[in-house]
Amino acid sequence: MTKIKLEGQWKGWADQVRWMDPTAISVSSRQIEQVYLIAKHTGLRNADKFSILEIGPHDAIMAYELLKRFGDKIDRLVLVDGAPMLEKCRGHLSKWEQVEYYTVEEVDRIVGEFDLFVSCHCMSETTPEYQNFIYDKFFPVCNELFILQTDSSEYRPESEEHGSRRSPNHKNLVKKAKQYFKEHKEILPRTPSPTDLPDHIKLTWAKGSPDTR
Repeated sequence: MTKIKLEGQWKGWADQVRWMDPTAISVSSRQIEQVYLIAKHTGLRNADKFSILEIGPHDAIMAYELLKRFGDKIDRLVLVDGAPMLEKCRGHLSKWEQVEYYTVEEVDRIVGEFDLFVSCHCMSETTPEYQNFIYDKFFPVCNELFILQTDSSEYRPESEEHGSRRSPNHKNLVKKAKQYFKEHKEILPRTPSPTDLPDHIKLTWAKGSPDTR
């Protein structure tokens, strides 16, 4: 597994993120679109019980919508983000006891297996080292993968101000998905919403352990 110093990770990149990107998870309508895509492309809708690990929930609007619609079957929802974001999440999700909260620095404490790994417009905002740490730690214990992010280095290029951490490293995500999962697809997300996601936003979906090949 990739070794990394977790202390100070979130603070190290949080100030460099363009939080108001037009595709950012902070846009409420886009988080609701993402609920539609999760229900369409993953096993959630047809499951009796379902566990989810979400990296970067921001203010938990998507998590709220997931629990509102599928809370009877979501028996564990683990959220990972910076401490300020998690406070917002706790405020929005206080009535659901199956939600767990971990800061970026506490991620090593998360144990168990999950039906679904979810991250929307988050992993591409972190350092390549942190991305690999998360992929190597959690992909082996997740049955299904759903990551929504830009694949455009032009959209989020390297710069003097933001450095290489702004690069989406999408090819590396695809490589890791193929390494850890049996099935893999790159999907152009489409929803009924008139605020459809731009073409450079891709959905990376994967499922099943390669050990079952």
